[in-house]
Amino acid sequence: MKHLRFAFGSLVILVAAVACSGGGKMGPTASAPLLLTPKSVSPGLVKPAPMAKTALLPSSAMVSPRRTLVDIQGLNWTQIPGSASQVSASTDGSIWALSTEPAGPDKYIWHYVAGTWTNIPGLASELAIAPNGTLYAINSGGGTYAYSAGVWTALGGGASGLTAAADGSTYVLSNGSGPDQAIWHNVNGVWSQVPGSGTQIAASWDTGSYTLSSGSVSPGGLFILNSLGGIYYENTAGSFSTLPGNASAVAPTTGGGVFVLAYPTNSAGNTIYYYNYSPPGWTAESGSGVSIATDGAHLYVVAASGAIYSSPVTPTATPTPSLPAQTAAVGGAQAWVASSGFTLYEFAADGNLVSNCTISTYNGCSGVWPLLLAPAGSTTSGDFTAFTRSDGKLQWAYFGHPLYTYSGDAGPYQTNGDGLVEPDGKTWSIARPAGVTPPPTPTPPPSPVPGATDKPCLGYYC
Repeated sequence: MKHLRFAFGSLVILVAAVACSGGGKMGPTASAPLLLTPKSVSPGLVKPAPMAKTALLPSSAMVSPRRTLVDIQGLNWTQIPGSASQVSASTDGSIWALSTEPAGPDKYIWHYVAGTWTNIPGLASELAIAPNGTLYAINSGGGTYAYSAGVWTALGGGASGLTAAADGSTYVLSNGSGPDQAIWHNVNGVWSQVPGSGTQIAASWDTGSYTLSSGSVSPGGLFILNSLGGIYYENTAGSFSTLPGNASAVAPTTGGGVFVLAYPTNSAGNTIYYYNYSPPGWTAESGSGVSIATDGAHLYVVAASGAIYSSPVTPTATPTPSLPAQTAAVGGAQAWVASSGFTLYEFAADGNLVSNCTISTYNGCSGVWPLLLAPAGSTTSGDFTAFTRSDGKLQWAYFGHPLYTYSGDAGPYQTNGDGLVEPDGKTWSIARPAGVTPPPTPTPPPSPVPGATDKPCLGYYC
């Protein structure tokens, strides 16, 4: 099993803050008590508090806090401009944040794309991002909302926390008795209560299965923190396992582990820890923060000052040859992506180690669908094979299927090429590891028919 390591140096909050911060401890504890399942009312039956109507702010309103250069030390950290109280991320590359303004529990909502912050209408107290980039939010009144194309859609009320699962469904904490709230699952608008209760939840997007001393960790489950900082993992079948120690925040990875902030919560920042499933154990990272999130490839940290930082999380080197592609959650299931994070595709017109994406077969195809080229001298690497194309280029194939990226994807983990159909009926699809079942692909709209005044088409990509 691969270990994870941080690809960054030390993370240091201001000296004064560290001196008085509650760094916390992750030592082993006695067996954690079972989580109770309180009686609760479906969030769908609770009237949601209205989403605030706010004027849009210019990107210049997202100002970085002062004295941020001493917050983080180490060449592998990248500071993201702006100031935040919470950050959230997704495997599609989306980064969202709640700013530090206005006063009160609900904050402005910002989206970070290509180095620029964009404000959207509304105020929220917590955010969650689905793997496809859909934004979910809760306001301080307990209203739960989904955001798409400038429109907020109410999902329910009475909520105090939320998370988005790998399959696009959502979980919320809602109207339980006492400090630990009931847990509800929303699948296509239908709410159902699940066992357990807590104060924070975080869905796991890891497709691996792991065995811990306290039980199993299987794909599609849910991390739960209770009011005492206990760390639980609830499998989809309803069984629980526990992690030793206590935490005030949790951010699962996609590679066999989970990041947490130490317990109890401290406004001056809490120490960051990483728990590796194999071999099981905690690693204390040199630094602290008030909010953490992962997108599978990066760890995002908000420092006590409000400054936002990003650092890669990469697999530890192993003696086996590196694969020409890596896996990531794309379009609701694991898929192969290039080292750049761009999604890889297969073409139904191709044969075994034969690419028909050429000028002579599909005119212009190689420009629209860049090849996953192999270095000179490459032969095989695991289930990947390098083969020589008819044009003399060396291209990677997975189980004999030639691999491509798509020029219509503007960034990593996008899926704009999935399901595209050529005029002769041949389809492009996301390349996924053997055994992974892709989610249903929406039927693409029909290709436009050239009008009488259009120029004649001389090829599939003219």
